[in-house]
Amino acid sequence: MTKDNRSFPRKPLRAPAQVRLQTGAILRGRTIDIALAGVSLLIEQQLPAGATCAFMFETQINGAPRRVVANAKVAYSILSGTEGFRIGLAITDIDAASNKTLAELMI
Repeated sequence: MTKDNRSFPRKPLRAPAQVRLQTGAILRGRTIDIALAGVSLLIEQQLPAGATCAFMFETQINGAPRRVVANAKVAYSILSGTEGFRIGLAITDIDAASNKTLAELMI
């Protein structure tokens, strides 16, 4: 059994997501899980570990639409069967409103 070195608990969340690369290209995918320090997404393209990007996803809290937008660094990118690549993004910069939304989603 391997030890999970994550500092924050994770919570499953399925929502449409976008990743904006430094080139300006936008990749579409979906969230797999979230944490206060990052997210895991499923996208069609592999990204190199260490690459910087921005991500965005929208969800609802108590019926109200909410958006999370943050800058991040790719922690990992692994092939996930025929669905694409599971990428882990570590948040490097997030605004107060997005951080609050993440915290509310973790409850």
